[in-house]
Amino acid sequence: MPRSLSRGLAVILALNAEESATVVELARALRIPRASLYRVLATLVADGFVEVDRTEQRYRLTPRVRALSDGFSDDLYLAAVARPELLSVTRTLSWPVSLGMLSGTEIVVRASTDHASPIAADRFGVGYRMPLLTTATGLCVLAHLDRSARDDLLEAVARAGAHDAPAGRERTALEVRLREIRNRGFSTFDRRRQSTDATSIAVPVRVPGGDVKGAITLRYAKAALALPAAVQKFVPTMREAARRIAERAGAGQR
Repeated sequence: MPRSLSRGLAVILALNAEESATVVELARALRIPRASLYRVLATLVADGFVEVDRTEQRYRLTPRVRALSDGFSDDLYLAAVARPELLSVTRTLSWPVSLGMLSGTEIVVRASTDHASPIAADRFGVGYRMPLLTTATGLCVLAHLDRSARDDLLEAVARAGAHDAPAGRERTALEVRLREIRNRGFSTFDRRRQSTDATSIAVPVRVPGGDVKGAITLRYAKAALALPAAVQKFVPTMREAARRIAERAGAGQR
């Protein structure tokens, strides 16, 4: 790949992660000489992919960058937006986090920091599929759908012949649980993993003016922390990451 193209893509990726940056910040982060960086930025500005605030001399991406991702699905776009935020959560809290999104009647992992967590006991990569009703991610997404979409989804689960499809009293109990999740703003789920008992905590990702798009889920060893302490320690950071992901995704769709 020609060096100029490589540097241009590196600048786009850096601005996508940081939202805006000065030449000094970009040069430091990318280790590109300033003279070369000015030429790359001038080309990106001339081509309409980057704009510059002349007052603060800060560069940021323009909506034209989305043309580079034509054919890129909304799910993949949200995952791309989420990755730097998920990495930030793992750097702060150490435990692995993922973005799970609805796919039919299941949840599919669209982004994950399992590779970056020093204490991830098990690995669940991108594309890993999970049940809707027996995971923190699935319950969180289900709880934050509107009533009509939730009913349609549960009917689809029942038609698919899922062994855990709720009916009768089980459906009533599920609705109570989903209401509690909506009121708290997060869901939890315990399960036996391959090497340890794990607890998952999930918070919803909702693009402003739209439906819930998925959930950020953190997994930690159940023996490491009591649930109330884990909620107090983890949920605020996760909510802030979800807010930033939704904000950036919403801005990209305008």
